[in-house]
Amino acid sequence: MPRTAREKSESGIYHIMLRGINQQNIFEDEEDNKKFIDILERYKTEISYKIYAYCLMFIELGVLIRDGMGCLTFHTVLSPEQGELFVVR
Repeated sequence: MPRTAREKSESGIYHIMLRGINQQNIFEDEEDNKKFIDILERYKTEISYKIYAYCLMFIELGVLIRDGMGCLTFHTVLSPEQGELFVVR
C-alpha cells in the first residue's frame, strides 16, 4: 500500500530528521558540521525559512524549521561510495 502524502502544517513549523542509511555517518568531523550550517545560512534568505533549533550528530540531524514560502523540499543526497546517504520515510 503506498504512503499517503504528509499534511502541510498550518503553523508552517516542521521537525526535520535525517539519518544515515545503515547508521552511516553523515558528518565525519566538525568541518562537515560547519559546511552544513553554512548551507542553511546561505539559503535562508533565498527560501525565507527560520530555524528555531538544530542538533547535528555523526549519524543523524534534527532541525526545527518554519517554512516561510511554502516551498521546503527534501532532496536525497547521494554518496559516491554508498549510493543514497539518507533514509527516506
